[in-house]
Amino acid sequence: MWVSIACAALFVHLNCLGITAVSPWSPQAAAKSFSRLPGLHDLQQPVVTPNICGVDDVDRVPCGEPGIDDAQCGAINCCFDGQQCYYGRTVTVQCTIDGQFVLVVARDTTLPRLSLDSISLLGGSDAPCSAVDSNADFAIYQFPVTACGTRAMDLGDYVVYENKMSSSYEVGVGPLGAITRDSHYELSFQCRYAATTVAALDVQLASNSPPMPVAASGPLMVELRLGSGQCVTKGCVQAQAAYTSYYGDADYPVTKVLREPVYVEVRILGRTDPNIALVLGRCWATSSPDPFSVPQWELLVDGCPYQHDRYLTTPIPVDGSSGLQFPSHYKRFVLKMFTFVDHDSMAHLQEKDLGDYVVYENKMSSSYEVGVGPLGAITRDSHYELSFQCRYAATTVAALDVQLASNSPPMPVAASGPLMVELRLGSGQCVTKGCVQAQAAYTSYYGDADYPVTKVLREPVYVEVRILGRTDPNIALVLGRCWATSSPDPFSVPQWELLVDGCPYQHDRYLTTPIPVDGSSGLQFPSHYKRFVLKMFTFVDHDSMAHLQEKVMVHF
Repeated sequence: MWVSIACAALFVHLNCLGITAVSPWSPQAAAKSFSRLPGLHDLQQPVVTPNICGVDDVDRVPCGEPGIDDAQCGAINCCFDGQQCYYGRTVTVQCTIDGQFVLVVARDTTLPRLSLDSISLLGGSDAPCSAVDSNADFAIYQFPVTACGTRAMDLGDYVVYENKMSSSYEVGVGPLGAITRDSHYELSFQCRYAATTVAALDVQLASNSPPMPVAASGPLMVELRLGSGQCVTKGCVQAQAAYTSYYGDADYPVTKVLREPVYVEVRILGRTDPNIALVLGRCWATSSPDPFSVPQWELLVDGCPYQHDRYLTTPIPVDGSSGLQFPSHYKRFVLKMFTFVDHDSMAHLQEKDLGDYVVYENKMSSSYEVGVGPLGAITRDSHYELSFQCRYAATTVAALDVQLASNSPPMPVAASGPLMVELRLGSGQCVTKGCVQAQAAYTSYYGDADYPVTKVLREPVYVEVRILGRTDPNIALVLGRCWATSSPDPFSVPQWELLVDGCPYQHDRYLTTPIPVDGSSGLQFPSHYKRFVLKMFTFVDHDSMAHLQEKVMVHF
């Protein structure tokens, strides 16, 4: 049996850049070659990007007139390497005397990197509003201040021409929410002109709040136990009385007969956070400790009773009336005891040695009802079988042999002791050639002092869930459904699936990637671990498709 636990929280925020630029003119249209951009005047303060001048030679875009020196290059906010003046890894907006907007946009403007194909102006993305030149790292736009949807405003001594550049972004829409892993970029820019002189260029940078952190909770103590309470008063409800006392360690294994109720409780220990909610996903039974072996029989599917069992598992509501301090930390359900049967024969076969006798044999047996599932078959009925014989030598009754056969005693119902489950984030980095990051990430982990950990959109988040303090190699950790919400309530909306029945959610373009954990991992008990990688995202509003500045909680 496994439990899905709301045990981690991912906090994200989109890294966005919005820029406002200003400048105006007396219009003169001109088309310029972009081997060099001439006639440039007052420039914006560039968007700050780490190592702004670190542009490869092959991707550099020349800035300013040929032959300008270091001081002149710096005055127009470009980079100088001693020989060449070129645009840095940022957004540069310039206004020319002949009434042209010039914009040089670097993909490194946002994290993750901006898709230059997604950029458009107020007048669209067709010529002359499309990029006049581009390479792998930059797109260059030049167009008259009267084109591409530019708005003109008369401000007394100045004429202001204003436009906006924005990027589109891809949105994934699920049944309960919508997300994006793309940055959103907006640049509002103006040119103000008096007569034929560029009067000023005013650029304002607006960005969203800093990205919200990625955080993981500490260890959770989860315990499964069986209720042993009994009704002793008239009008007592057994489903409530059962949870007034519990079997102790000395009572296990606990034996139940077929169809007898088994009262199960799973709870989180040692936590006082009322926002934590325990969630049970798939629960099933096998005839061996291996959870993937067959036969299997479902008890709960996605937290609901298995509908093809005649004796449905019954969830027991746990709410404020239970008297528990934190009802959301508990799950209770009742199952009817059963045993597995052979899927094919459904019967017991015996052979007899006749020897020197003539044997007359018959058999009396009882029928029993069998439930057949996709991975196994069970029964809750006892099976009775009586084989009897009369053996004759000549005309004398030699013997009367009666054998009574019945099923073995019902298998005991046993519950494990407390399990310590920990979720942590890998922090290891590749430092050698040929290193595989998905392996290196799990060589070290963020500690308590490192949280909250910040991740940008589409950056990999390396997640590990493990069982602590156990040495039983037969225990296997199973992750079922894993999903994200924008609040601590695991049932709130919006939601976004990460894993469904232990598999990546197929309607996410950036699939969650399970990382195999086997003997080659170097771990003593690989079955006690689960690892997977998700690409960071943020929720968006389902109707407006605007980025939501909210934290993202991940539930297992």
